[in-house]
Amino acid sequence: MFAAFASIPNFLGNTKFLAYPSLISTVSPFFPRDLTKWLAFTLAEVLITLAIIGVVSVLTLPNVMTNYKTRVFTTQIQRFYNQWNNAATQYMQDQNVDKFDETGIMTTPQDFFKKYFKVTKVCGNDANGCFGKEYFTITDKSNAVTVTEIVNNEYKPYCVTLNTGASVCYLIEMPDVVIFDANGVDLPNVAGRDYFLITQDFRGDGTLGKYIVEPETRADKDGNTYQVSGSEILEEAKKYCTEPRSIDIKRFGFDCFKYIQANSWKMDY
Repeated sequence: MFAAFASIPNFLGNTKFLAYPSLISTVSPFFPRDLTKWLAFTLAEVLITLAIIGVVSVLTLPNVMTNYKTRVFTTQIQRFYNQWNNAATQYMQDQNVDKFDETGIMTTPQDFFKKYFKVTKVCGNDANGCFGKEYFTITDKSNAVTVTEIVNNEYKPYCVTLNTGASVCYLIEMPDVVIFDANGVDLPNVAGRDYFLITQDFRGDGTLGKYIVEPETRADKDGNTYQVSGSEILEEAKKYCTEPRSIDIKRFGFDCFKYIQANSWKMDY
């Protein structure tokens, strides 16, 4: 390519070529003798290009970062979900029992976590060292729920941080749920983003909630029955996740996990 460029001046200076003025007038606008005009941008062009790149970056970067964090959180949730279910199955096999509530989880939860998880920090009954101090809903950042309200000592919690950076609290006095934060003490500390309440089949196989969205029959306050489709139920969970009916400690973050798990692990709200 550069060899072709280098031959242009010789071509333009060729006496035979100069014998055809009409041809010169035709090609000379496209083949100027000053080849530096082809090999560089002007300062104005560079500045305009940089300005455009800057504007595009400002407009797109927040969305890119949000989408990235969303993927990180959903990956963490799904990883923990699979890890817990595998651990619960193995735990029952090792103890030769048929139900999770027949294991030693109620008396020695530390043994369960130590054997089947890679624990980097043990907070025990004090969730403050493993979880954020306050949590919010997606749509309301003014009313906070403290972690001590969520993980109250009366529930006899056992809390740890895993090697993935996620934190988990098992509540001995409320064993049908597990408290989970995808990135431990780090922000955003929002129910439905990094914080979730996950149900557990404590009296069954010990696995975490399996939400299959299927049509169901409901009854209104007058006793009249009506049919609700699976898509309506999924949208209902999404609505209660982003616009909770109340900051109920026993449901805080529950509808969000239900929606994500039933929605093929997508956090599209």
